[in-house]
Amino acid sequence: MDMGELISVIMGVYNEKEEWLTKSIESILQQTYKNFEFIIVLDKPDNKLAEKIIKYYQNKDKRILLLKNESNIGLVKSMNRALSFAKGKYIARMDADDISVSERLELQYNYIISENVDFVIGDVDFIYDNNEVQKGEKFPPLFYWQINELMKYGNISIHPSWFLKKEVYIMLGGYRLVNACEDYDFILRAIQEGVRCYRMKEHVLYYRIRNDGISKKNLFIQYISSQKLRYLYCGNVKISYISPDEINRIKGYKYKKIEESILDGDREMDIFCKNFKRKKYLKCILLAIRDNIVNAYFREVFWRNIKFRNMLNKITG
Repeated sequence: MDMGELISVIMGVYNEKEEWLTKSIESILQQTYKNFEFIIVLDKPDNKLAEKIIKYYQNKDKRILLLKNESNIGLVKSMNRALSFAKGKYIARMDADDISVSERLELQYNYIISENVDFVIGDVDFIYDNNEVQKGEKFPPLFYWQINELMKYGNISIHPSWFLKKEVYIMLGGYRLVNACEDYDFILRAIQEGVRCYRMKEHVLYYRIRNDGISKKNLFIQYISSQKLRYLYCGNVKISYISPDEINRIKGYKYKKIEESILDGDREMDIFCKNFKRKKYLKCILLAIRDNIVNAYFREVFWRNIKFRNMLNKITG
């Protein structure tokens, strides 16, 4: 039986719970596609429990390569370090608190070949701290020209669902140090370089929503950085020509005022979405009217999502 090309799965570990890390590692080791290496970067060298867990699985499965950073260098540098060790033709991203379905690598490998593309984005469901699972929004298969258009309204990909040719990373020089938006920066640069993306309809990952997953400061910074990236992309400005320092710069913003608006708006948007999923449409209407008036962040996200829906309907027929 043809084993197929070697796939390098890359994952960073920092302070994930034992249960999460264990399930994450096992979900990769139990893949139906067997020809892979699993590169795990421990970015918190004093996390002895995580190191013990990884080494336990490494002793059982020689496909695991553990890279232990001498100090905490962050996700971007950790992933770039993993890439420098990767021997596979393809790279699959994974996070240490998520769970891949057993057919993930097989499905994405088959799609990247059958659709003749460079980059495959998977569909995800969400898992919360209490282990409640919530279905993610389901899209039809999206081809590169559709994705290129929809990216004007926000990042329609979840980073740990990525599966792409290693040559794409080489061409772009890996990830850049764009605060809280390294994935959006990467995929927009890839699109601008002619990389052909495909978003599959099949669910490949349980993506964990952590209460401590993003700090208040990072939520503000992520919003500002993503707005800048979206503005550059919509204006057909070559993002690779803009330095990460320029994208990260927040000088001139009324930090405290905008941060409070973002935090309030994010909470209200979460309430709106939960009510919408429960089909409590009257509550949604009342929330939308109120928050469109009082919260600039909610208003911007709400109408951007409306435009996204209209474009999605237009390009998918």
